[in-house]
Amino acid sequence: MVQGPPRSASQQTISAEACRPAVWDEALARFGTRQPADVLAEAIYYAEDGVPVSRDLANNLQAGDERLSAYPSTMAAFMPGGAPPVRGAILRQPDLAWTLRTMARDGFRAFYEGEIAERIADFWQANGGVISRDDLGAYRAEVLEPLQTTYREHTVFEQPPVSQGHILLQALNLVETLDLAGMGHLSTEALHVCLEANKLAHADKNKYTTDPAWHALPEGLLSKQYAADRSLLIRMDQALEFPPPAGEPPAAQDTTYLCCVDGEGNAVSYIQSIFHGFGCGVVADGTGVVLNNRACGFSLDPEHANFLQPGKKTVHTLNTYMIFKDGRPVIVGGTPGGDVQVQTNLQVITGLLDFGRDPQQAVEDPRWSRGEARNVSLEARAPKSTFEGLRERGHDVQTISHYGQGGRAQVILIAEDGVLAAGSDPRCDGCALAF
Repeated sequence: MVQGPPRSASQQTISAEACRPAVWDEALARFGTRQPADVLAEAIYYAEDGVPVSRDLANNLQAGDERLSAYPSTMAAFMPGGAPPVRGAILRQPDLAWTLRTMARDGFRAFYEGEIAERIADFWQANGGVISRDDLGAYRAEVLEPLQTTYREHTVFEQPPVSQGHILLQALNLVETLDLAGMGHLSTEALHVCLEANKLAHADKNKYTTDPAWHALPEGLLSKQYAADRSLLIRMDQALEFPPPAGEPPAAQDTTYLCCVDGEGNAVSYIQSIFHGFGCGVVADGTGVVLNNRACGFSLDPEHANFLQPGKKTVHTLNTYMIFKDGRPVIVGGTPGGDVQVQTNLQVITGLLDFGRDPQQAVEDPRWSRGEARNVSLEARAPKSTFEGLRERGHDVQTISHYGQGGRAQVILIAEDGVLAAGSDPRCDGCALAF
């Protein structure tokens, strides 16, 4: 999601699912001032000369040992010595450096139409896959209008289908019907309301979310009246089972996240994903490119909105947000985390707007996530009374470690005078930088 030109309220979502070079190409053409060779230079350096393996990467490589050793090309990329590199070891990826150098020289379309595409398609075909050179050559990024709603005198923008950004916006609409701030930060009541709002919003996903070329979201899904009607299902003394029934809107919405704001006021909220850790566990030979497994998002049930059909895009979990006030961006943020993304984003946004938390406090606050039935995971740092209160309301609450929750939130707050304040989640290797 990109905001520009400076100080305007214009918003665009550039969508290319997991085919990232198409996004880079579109964003650079529309908003950039540099050439592909310039923006890829550091990535080429790190792929060629290597990077120290971080704690999280070392753990993930160790955990993914079995999948990474299934294909020689994947082993060559991530286990060059025949075993997962340990923390602090230097990991070099010369094949990936070749791919990046080729795009730096020939442009990002070389990923889809040149030798890179040939290597990917030929490898895929040779190993029983269905992707062809023609499939890659026909691919283009789409530029879409974001979804939006209002919340506490702010305008919140989110990604449209095939993403699930509407879930966050629906949850905010539901929460807005209640006095969250009056309930108290990290109180039983505040967490209960947010959990129930997420359940009700998520219940609409399986019924309505699919490739908009096949079926658009119902026009009234993000209406305040629909939220008011659905909010009547929230009982302050009792947790809903999940999933509750989907509503009927009135007629008439392995992942990396980053956000940045430059000196001219341009802002980017950016997410990319290969879905599961190391995608499908396959690296296209000679490219260093990890192939994703986003097709897991399809259903084989003919009655499901996301039923697998030729030419159809799969629904995915990726969503980012931008929040405007008085026509200017004031908050840029997001997180990895599958279905937990919209849950984490809801907690960070309400922390900022309802409870006055600064960005670092908002991403560090004790965090919950909701699972099936009435299952809730809550970090041990939350107040003891909140654990007890949620259990009294029927939530099956599991205590997890102090920073054990999923999600890796990053957020930037933009003050009216242009001063930036950032927060980076201690649950990951991320950081906040200014330069």
